Amino acid sequence: MHSASVGLGLNDFNNTKLTWALINWKLQLIKPCRYGDILTVKTWARNACRIYSYRDFEVYDNNNNLLAIATSKWVLIDISKNGMIKIEKDLIRKIWS
Repeated sequence: MHSASVGLGLNDFNNTKLTWALINWKLQLIKPCRYGDILTVKTWARNACRIYSYRDFEVYDNNNNLLAIATSKWVLIDISKNGMIKIEKDLIRKIWS
C-alpha cells in the first residue's frame, strides 16, 4: 500500500496518530464484470495540495477490458487533534516519488 511506503500505513498509526479519510469518490462504470472474472485494479496518486490528496483507479477484467474508472479525494486527519491537518510539502514530495 502506498500510504505505508510514506510512513502513514495502518502499522504506523500508533506512532503518528495520522490517518487518511475519504471525503469524495466518483466512479464511472463502463462495463459490468461477470462472475468468475479475475479483476486487476490499478491505482496511483494523481495530485496533492495543502489540504487534499487525490487518487485514481482503473479496473480491468481478465481480458484487459476497462470496466471502471474512479477518482477519490482524501484528507489527512490527526486523531490526537480531532481534525484535518495540512499535508506538508515533504509528504507531498514523498507521495510523488
